[in-house]
Order: sequence, then C-alpha cells, then structure tokens
Amino acid sequence: MDERWRIRQSSVQLLGSLLFRIVGASGKADIAGNDDEGISTEAQNATIIRTLGKSRRDSVLASLFIMRSDMHQAVKTESLHVWKSVVVNTPHTLMDILPHLTTQLIKCLASSDVERRQVAGQALGDVVRRLNDRVLPTLLKILQQTLDTGDTVTRQGACLGLSELMRASSRAQVLQYLDSLLPAVRQALCDSEEEVREAAAESFNELHHGVGARVIDDIMPNLIGSLASEDTYPSAVHGLSQILKHRANAVFPYLLQKLLKSPISEFNARGFGEVAKSSEPPLSKYLDRILPTLYDEHHNAAVAGQAGRAATMEQAACDVVCAVSTDGFHFLLQELNGGLVSDDAHVRRLTVRMFQALCQNGACEWQQHTATIISSLVVMTADSDREVLLAVAKALDVIAKTIPKENMAVFITTVRDALGVARNKVSKRNGDEATVPGLEVPGGLSGILPFFVNGFMLSGNTETRQSAALAMGEIVSMTQATALQSHFAAMTGPLIRIFGERCPWQVKAAILQSLALLLQKGSQALKAFTPQLLSTFTKGLKDSTMVVRDRAITCLEKLVTMGPKLEALVNELLADISQNPDDGVKVSMLTALLRTMSLVGSKMTAQLITTVIMDLNGMVDRMPNDQAEIAAQVIGVGCASLTDKSEVLRILSEVVLKGNSGWESRVIRANALSGFVSVAPVDLLVDLSNAVMPALVAEITDDKVQVKQIGVQTLGAFVNRLSASNKLSESSIGSAVGLLPQALQSDSADVKCATLRTIKRIAKSSPSVTLSRLSTLVPVVLDMAKDRHVGVKLVAERCLIHLLQMSNGKSDVLSKYLQSCDAETAKTLSEYAKRVLGRLVSDGQESDPDE
Repeated sequence: MDERWRIRQSSVQLLGSLLFRIVGASGKADIAGNDDEGISTEAQNATIIRTLGKSRRDSVLASLFIMRSDMHQAVKTESLHVWKSVVVNTPHTLMDILPHLTTQLIKCLASSDVERRQVAGQALGDVVRRLNDRVLPTLLKILQQTLDTGDTVTRQGACLGLSELMRASSRAQVLQYLDSLLPAVRQALCDSEEEVREAAAESFNELHHGVGARVIDDIMPNLIGSLASEDTYPSAVHGLSQILKHRANAVFPYLLQKLLKSPISEFNARGFGEVAKSSEPPLSKYLDRILPTLYDEHHNAAVAGQAGRAATMEQAACDVVCAVSTDGFHFLLQELNGGLVSDDAHVRRLTVRMFQALCQNGACEWQQHTATIISSLVVMTADSDREVLLAVAKALDVIAKTIPKENMAVFITTVRDALGVARNKVSKRNGDEATVPGLEVPGGLSGILPFFVNGFMLSGNTETRQSAALAMGEIVSMTQATALQSHFAAMTGPLIRIFGERCPWQVKAAILQSLALLLQKGSQALKAFTPQLLSTFTKGLKDSTMVVRDRAITCLEKLVTMGPKLEALVNELLADISQNPDDGVKVSMLTALLRTMSLVGSKMTAQLITTVIMDLNGMVDRMPNDQAEIAAQVIGVGCASLTDKSEVLRILSEVVLKGNSGWESRVIRANALSGFVSVAPVDLLVDLSNAVMPALVAEITDDKVQVKQIGVQTLGAFVNRLSASNKLSESSIGSAVGLLPQALQSDSADVKCATLRTIKRIAKSSPSVTLSRLSTLVPVVLDMAKDRHVGVKLVAERCLIHLLQMSNGKSDVLSKYLQSCDAETAKTLSEYAKRVLGRLVSDGQESDPDE
C-alpha cells in the first residue's frame, strides 16, 4: 500500500483493467445491490484462476478486499467496483482466499504506518462480520501458527490481528473460542520481543473486555510462574508490565495478592519491583499494604543474615517508591515518614534508602516537596544506628546535587531548623550537649554544608547570609573536630571573603561568631588562614557596631595563641588607640590588646612590651575613665610579662606603684596593679609581695570607693593565685587581711560585696588565716548578713558558711566559736546557723551566685 491515495486508486484501476481483460468484461456494469453477490460468473472466475494461477489469484483478490476498507473514499469505491465485477459470491471467495488474506492482514497490522494498520483492522473486522463462525476457527488457527513460526514483525501483526478479531466478534463468539484464544494470548505475552508483548497486551485487553475476570485467572498464573526461572523472567516481567498499562485497576490487586504473599520469594519481589517501575499501576492506594509487607520481609531477611534476600526486598521497595505518580506522592510521603520514626533500625535504614532512590529515579515531581524531604532526613542525623546515619548521609548528598547552587539559599532555614531538632533529640537521649552523630559519619556533612556555604556566597539577602553564617557555626558546635577536618577550609574561606566585602553589621557579627567556633575546634587546621584571619579581626575591631567589635575581640583572643606575628598586631593596635577618633573603637582596641598581652605576653620581646607600657603610660592620664581602666590593666599585664625581675620591679615602682595623689591617678594605679597580680607568675608575686602588699593596704584603706573596691578584689586574686600553688603564707597577707573588717564599714554595697567575697576566698583557700581572726571577722560578716541590700546579704551568708567551715559538713569550728562567745551571741548565731546557713548547705547553695 502506497502512502499516496492517488497511487493506490490508480493501482486499483489498473488491476481492474487487467482482470476485466482476462474475463472479457467491460467493467462498466451496474454493481448496485447485495454487497455479498457480485456480477461475475463461475466461468469468469475459472478463467482468472487459469490465467493467473490460484495462488496469484488469491493474493490479488486479498489485496483488493483490503483496499475496500481504504481510508480514502475514492480508493474504497474503486476497489468495491472491481471486486464486485470479478467476484461471484463474497463469503465464498473470502473463505477461498483466507490464508492469503490473513497473511497480508497480519503484515499490514504490523506496519509502522498508522493508516495501513487501520485499514487492515477494518478489513479483518469486515471478514469476521461477513463470515461469523465459519471463519473464526480458521483465522485462529492461522494466527496461532503465525505466533509459532513467524518473525518478530509477523508475530506482532498476529497479536494485533487477534485484537481486531475479538473486537469484531460478539461476546458469545469470544466465549465459544476462548480455549483457543487464551493459549495464543498467553504465549504472546511471554514472547521474547517487546514489540510482540506490547501487541499481546492489547489482545489481553480486548479479551478481558469481552470475557471479564476469568481471563486474569487463566493467564496471570502462567506469567507469575514464569518469574521463577531466569530464562523466562525478563519476558514475564515485560508481559506483566504491558498488561498493567492496559488493565491496571483490574490486574494489579490480583498481582499484589499473588506476588506479595508472605514469605515472598526473591523472584516475586524482584518481579514486583520491575513491574511497578516499568508500568503505571495504581500504587498510591495500595502503599499502606505494599510498604509494610516489604518492610517486614526486609527485616526478617536482615535478622536471619540473608543479605541477598534483604537486598532484593530493598530494591523492590525502592522500585515501588520510584514508580509512584505525582498524584499519589502525599500518600507515599506519609508512609515514608512513618518508616523514619519506626523503632526498628532496619525499617529506618530502608526508608532512608527509599528516599534516596526516590530523589534519584522517582517518576513523580518530588521537587516541590524538597523542603519536607530534606527536613525529615536532616532530623534523622540524630539516629543512634550507624547504618541509618550512613544512609542519611548518602541520601542528603544525592538531594543536594539535584539542587542548583543558586537555589540552595531557599532551604537554609529548613536545614537549620531540622539540625536544631536533631541536636535536641541527641541532648534528650544523652542528657548533655552532645554532638550530632549523623554529621560525623563519612560524608555526613557533604549533603548539608553546601546549603549554607552556597546560600551564604550566592545570596545577596542580609537575613539569608546572616542565617547561613550562623548555621555554619552551629554545624561546628554540633560536630567533633575530626569530622570537620576536611571541611574547615570550605567554611573559613567564604566567611573571610564575605567579611571583606561591604555587608551589614548583622552579617559581620554572624561571621565572627562562626569563625570563633571554627578557631576553637580547628586551630591547627586554620593555621594557613592566619594572615587573612588577623586582617579580618583587626578590621572587625574598627567597626562602628559594638557587637561586631566584641566578637572580633573574642576571635582575636583565640587567634593569638596560634602564633601570628605579634609585633605587627600590637603596633597596629597601639596606632589605632592613639589615632582613632571613635571612643568605642578605642575601648575595643584596648580590650583586644589586654587579652593579647594576658594570653601571649610571655612570647613578646621585652622591647615590644616596654613600648606598650610606655606608650600607654603616656596616654592613660588623658583617657576617659573606661579607656584608662583597661589601659592601666594592660600596663600591669605588660609588667607581669617581662622576664627580667629587676626590670619588672623598676617599671612596677616607676609606673604602677607611684604617681600623683589625685584620685583618678590612684584608680589607674589600682587597675594596673590588678592587671599585674592577675597574670604574673606565682614565683614573681611571692618575690615582690613586699612591694605589692603595701600598695594593696593603701588601696584597701583609700577613701575613694573605686580604689577600695579594686584593692579588695586584687587581694582576693592574690590569695587565690598563691594558695593554688601552695605558696600562700599568713605573714604575706596578714597585714591586708586585718584591714578587711574596716573595709566592710564602707557605705558602698559594691565594696561590701567585694570584701565579703575576698574573705570567703581566703577562708576557702587558706582557712588558717581566717581561723585565727574569727573573733574579728564573724561579727562584722554576721552584721552584713542583716544588711538591707539583698546582694550584700546573700554574699555575707555564704561567706559565713566558709568562715565557720560548714560547707563540708563539719561543725567543730562553729562549736568552738560558740563556746568563745557570750550566751546571747552564741544563741543568736546558733539559731541563725541552723535556720539559714544549714538550709543553704543542705540545698547546695553555699556558693555565691556571682562567684
């Protein structure tokens, strides 16, 4: 059949002319009337056979009959005219040429040309309608023989012929010849060629339409049985898949019942997964049966140590989730989320792998639910099973790779919130601020960090950048340093880079907070970034926002211990202190210098330390009080950092212990001495105690509240440091301790609190010093316990506990002291100790809240 209808029409006309010449007819006779009766005679028919030969005659008439069903009316009319002119009786002729006609119809039905297939289908239907039961047995026999012996195209055409035959037959006729139809369809469904199986599925569809459920019971068991053999497995799977494409609603429940009947064989599980993946069955409404069954089978196989069977069940489950359509996705998500919270680790592990398979090969549009999936999986990083955690890491990595970098910022809040939930779960389970285990398995951060890093780098939104920067810090705090080792550079580089750009203070503060955590966890890993970090932090110290400056100080405090070039840093800080017009920046610079000197002053050269002391000493008198206080402490710390004792004594005497008599100068000197005592080596403090203690005595007896308070606090620090090294002696501090009761007479609540805390420190670290002075200390401290100021009262109560050594459960000190008191005082103190102090001890509140 040519594609052009005019060629077909001309061919029919030429064929008619040939036949008319053979029989000696004009071809102009009237052909109206009964369609089954022609105007030819038996003699003319015999002439055609004698001239062309029977086989050729049958082939020509078969082609002519097919052309009667042509889609173009002109061809159809011309074909009918020729047919009736050369045929005596149509039914009789059709029976005579049936083998040739069937062969041509099969070829046409297997054609890739749609029009040709339609013509062949109509022609076959015409044959069945005309001949009814007379032709069906013969046609079925020919089609069956074709399925047995024909090539791929021919077998495909035979299947399509079966479909057309059943479409043209009545239900009674289909039932009558069902025993012949079933084997043919069954055989075709298991054919080795996909084209044949597709055509056979159409035949199955027509058969089911005509017969109903009986065809399922007759054909499906054979197909399902074929799954058990490696040889027939592929064709059986494809056959089932093709059937489901046409009759999913009718066939799938049966398939579900047979293939997922426990215990499920590996072949059945594999086949079910393949069928689900390669067709479109109505999975969503059966997920509550399918997935629990596969969960149970996977669990049983895993527990029994049947790794191969467990893997097969897992693959089947993954195939199922990948086949779920978009319409059924919410049912799937509900089932999978249920699996994630299962008590069975095998179920949780399988569910995570199903999520991974869904995001890799899923047929549905899962991307619109990406946030929900990510959140569910990130929360699973808190799981206690290592295999589950490894599966989560892989799944998140797969999802991260499907999302363009520029779109990752959208999910920052989702991931961050989910990590918070995971951390809370771990803390609740372990009872502390433990790290999140899912971040520490191999690849645990690969699927999470990209959201924060790319969102931070590529987003221009302030809130997004701030959230991303903070999230990186949270990741660091949730993860052990060993797991972070390969990720330090990936986080640090972007943070430094963005800080160098023009960005709001909120982003800068977040960056510095995360960098501080990175330095704390990976100091050595970040050593290569030391110059860039130093530049970043000094730039942060000059920021106009105090939060940024404070966090820069914290970062710098951690960085200086990693060995940067201290001389350049100190000189830059000194220059800014003297030149920067912003008082807030100057305070931050002085604070940074103080922290630096306190931590690594011993590593500085004597020349650099002396430069710091002299430069600040020349500026301190002109500074506002807040700056002068810090500068004085830097001077004291600088003195303590010198290694030459004589040089220390010289500078201490010239700069710290002497000065004009103005109260501002006395405050500065007191702060400087405080700084010196806080960091000086203990041996140096012991050696210089004869110089230090007179200065402390003068401060404690000073009439200026600020000086007195600093002096008392410095004495407490002096006692703590010497007692920690077992080098405290009563002779070294006796003169100053004796003045403490006098200091308690101050009108300042701050001085009172500072003095009480110092007495308490001495009582805790050197009880021998206070035991000898109980008669003078207890009465004044007891008076303080009755003070109207709540803060003074609370500190005094706790100071009494340690003075009387009640914190460790002993009462002999109290008993002995009560014996030395008059009866009224003893009674009052005894009742007070029992009613107030004893209760504080039993409640564990013997420590000062602000201690």
